[in-house]
Amino acid sequence: MNFYKRDYTVFLMLTGPDAESLWHEPVWTAFAADLAPYANGPRGSTAVRTTQFDVDGKAISFGRLGWNDQSHAKWTHADDAAGRRFCHVEAWTPSWRQCERDDRAPDFYFGLANEALLGVPGKTLQFNQRLVCALAADQGNESLASLQHMLRRWAGRLRAPLLACQQRPWGSQSGGGFVGAIQDLISTGIFKPGDRHLRTPDADSLKEIWTLVTPQN
Repeated sequence: MNFYKRDYTVFLMLTGPDAESLWHEPVWTAFAADLAPYANGPRGSTAVRTTQFDVDGKAISFGRLGWNDQSHAKWTHADDAAGRRFCHVEAWTPSWRQCERDDRAPDFYFGLANEALLGVPGKTLQFNQRLVCALAADQGNESLASLQHMLRRWAGRLRAPLLACQQRPWGSQSGGGFVGAIQDLISTGIFKPGDRHLRTPDADSLKEIWTLVTPQN
């Protein structure tokens, strides 16, 4: 099987504009515990990478990060993280290097982006955090149902105006390679052209076909 052909269920969550930030240390600690069953797999350890900037706009280096308490403490924001600007974090299970060696896309993928840092400063936002979770279809229906239940619960907690899912392969063939990878959704593949903050996001705001999922209140 080519790398890009592996099938997934992908979840997209857009959180409320004033919801607590998942990159805030105590919030992430709870969220990471809920994701732990998917971020630990038999093929190898999870790798994490993040993009953040200091007060001068310089990218911050965190070194090699994994899915463990020590790594989480490095990149998440505690109360004394004033001035650090969070842009994006993603996790691959197993690591992207292991996936390349296996020529097999990850069992689980997670991405989180800060819309406030990607958009126009001072703009009124209809949502803030963008979150993508992708679970390989061959991981089983029980794992999928558990993941969906967990995300519905968090969507309620984070007052998400949109939670949706779709089935799709990791990417689409293009020439000798592939394009439209799930890892690209978080930055470029979600919305139709235009201002995405003119109204509350819904299925018609999205570039691809998604099925809406009701958050748990």
